[in-house]
Amino acid sequence: MEGGEKIEAKKIVFNYPEQKDFPPSKNEMVFDSEAFFHRNNHLYIFTKNRADPFNGETILYKVPDKKGNYKAEYIGKLKTCEDWDTCKVTSADISKDGKTIVLLGYGKLWVITNFSMDNIVQGKLREIDLDLRTQLESVCFIDEKTLLLSDEESSKQGRNLYSYTLK
Repeated sequence: MEGGEKIEAKKIVFNYPEQKDFPPSKNEMVFDSEAFFHRNNHLYIFTKNRADPFNGETILYKVPDKKGNYKAEYIGKLKTCEDWDTCKVTSADISKDGKTIVLLGYGKLWVITNFSMDNIVQGKLREIDLDLRTQLESVCFIDEKTLLLSDEESSKQGRNLYSYTLK
């Protein structure tokens, strides 16, 4: 197997100013990051909340998309739902027209509309139960209404690619 072209990666390093302990205590385990998207020269990062007790919140930060070392800018919090098994945010994407954001959890999808990039957390949040309880880890738009979702293999389930059409 031949290797492809090599590219030089440009490293973006950031920290969360609100995180004081490394690792954080169980009730402060809200700084894990799996979900982000790129828009207008920034990365928008939604944290994966693993706190105990779980409160269903994801924290939104943004950092510039340029090589450097940054303090992530706190944008705000969104509350998905309070079920530990389905409400942790694992992936995010924004439609090409910038009018719709989707967040993915283990069996749920949240759709954010009617927002501005400076105030995403004030947008309209709608929850969709996908009636699927696998380890869903990625979501992306392929057009303004159609999503691709995939899950990891866990307990002999998963390793699938799904399509979903937003209504």
